Amino acid sequence: MESVVDRCVRLRSIQLSTIYKTHCEAAAPMELSMSRSTIPGASISSHLARELRISRSRTLGRNPFPGALVNGCGGTLHGIAATASADSCADMSQQKSRIEFPPELNPEVMPKHVALILDGNNRYSKARGVRGSECFEVGLKKSLKEAVRVSVDWGIEILTLFYFSYDNWNREKVEVDTIFGLFEMYLIEYREAVMRYNIQFSVMGTLERFPETLQKLVAEVTEESRNNKGLKVVVAAGYGGRQDILQATQRIAQLVANKELSIDEITLDEFESHLMTKYMNPSNVDLMIRTSGEQRVSNFLLWQMAWTEFVFLKENWPEFRRDSMKNALISYQSRDRRLGLRKTKF
Repeated sequence: MESVVDRCVRLRSIQLSTIYKTHCEAAAPMELSMSRSTIPGASISSHLARELRISRSRTLGRNPFPGALVNGCGGTLHGIAATASADSCADMSQQKSRIEFPPELNPEVMPKHVALILDGNNRYSKARGVRGSECFEVGLKKSLKEAVRVSVDWGIEILTLFYFSYDNWNREKVEVDTIFGLFEMYLIEYREAVMRYNIQFSVMGTLERFPETLQKLVAEVTEESRNNKGLKVVVAAGYGGRQDILQATQRIAQLVANKELSIDEITLDEFESHLMTKYMNPSNVDLMIRTSGEQRVSNFLLWQMAWTEFVFLKENWPEFRRDSMKNALISYQSRDRRLGLRKTKF
């Protein structure tokens, strides 16, 4: 397993945020002090650089979402790009039986927009006696991969992930730095997969407070994937539902003050066009899943969840897997969604 020191060296080699390096030093001072001579200042040794290039090429050669079929590889599942190599196609064809649509689910009644609150990292950490940063890594390396994979396989159109709340900015700096350092590290790792699987990636929230390197990376991946037609993956980071509604109200008030909009023109559609979810279609959430057993929405997509079905799972986010999503969808499909209407006469 990669040590903290190795991770810090690797992060520096690809010019990630020095903030995350600082956290590494705080998390493992003894390990770093014994190995400080191996950590370069502005560059790394040619031998290490070669190893990193090899490691990076191996990472890109792997299927980051194993199990997800690509167009032309024995199937045409929802919105996936036809860019895999012949070897990848052969490998995926062998896995076809493993990723077939679950018989317990009805493909005609799938939610279009699923929102996930990634909760329970601290509970998972305490239960296993490990550092919180390791739990966040498990969530990004395994749980996130599973959530994206099944969303692609099963035809979900939008997956919105509540990664970091606006209210979480008040947490300890070392925790915030770790959360965004890991976000940056794994976005680099998954960047190629975003294009390979035709995913449209974006982030909503207070991006101006992100580390500069992460702001630049988010902008690049968002622009690269803008025209992709597959699954839309939206990361809510530094996002708050109340703040979203407030800024929309302020924008509309300014338009009215400038006489660019009349009071009568403030409709539901007009209001929604000023929310951070204005580019989503549908912006309204069909299914919200929260892990860890907590049963609240925690200032997440308050406007957009007016008619949402809620599923609260007992497992913590690092434990979220394919069956977790399947069970949430089974619960969703068992419900009578009338959206305020009656199916029979009164």
